[in-house]
Amino acid sequence: MKTVMLLLAISLSCSMFAQNHLFVRVYDLSGKKFHKGDALSVTDTTLEIEGKSRPDTISVLKIGSIRTKHSAGHNIAIGVAFSTVISAIIAISTTGHQQSDPNSYPVDVISPEAAAATGILVGATAGVVIGGITAATKNSKHFPINGNFTNWKTFQAMIIAYDAKQKKKTKEPDF
Repeated sequence: MKTVMLLLAISLSCSMFAQNHLFVRVYDLSGKKFHKGDALSVTDTTLEIEGKSRPDTISVLKIGSIRTKHSAGHNIAIGVAFSTVISAIIAISTTGHQQSDPNSYPVDVISPEAAAATGILVGATAGVVIGGITAATKNSKHFPINGNFTNWKTFQAMIIAYDAKQKKKTKEPDF
């Protein structure tokens, strides 16, 4: 159990040292999401987003709006996934064992399967609550662009400020 907790702590702490780009969801002029990913760079006419195999460049003229950060459903799904697994592991590891002395007072022992099911149910419920709270407090922003360069400048200024804040946070050297 200690090993599992140590590996979880290490994996969560590694993300603190990763380079943080702002996650964006890009919608076309009709309001349909057509791209999502980390915003790598913003020029006067394009947005470069991390693609699956290489960065993708999107023209301002094709962008209807941009939303920052992941959707609320993503927060809830992550909360449910983590808390369900953790609750099930804890429930299974704390199940009672049969007493070795048959003359002692009988103890009701819950099976590992029942403990896992209970852990999953409790964990999923807790995950929905935790995911809902984080979704409500994440401060996502919406930028209507509609192919307009004036609106684009507002988004561009926000990205530049975000990158400067991240650089200051991680104390990256200026070259």
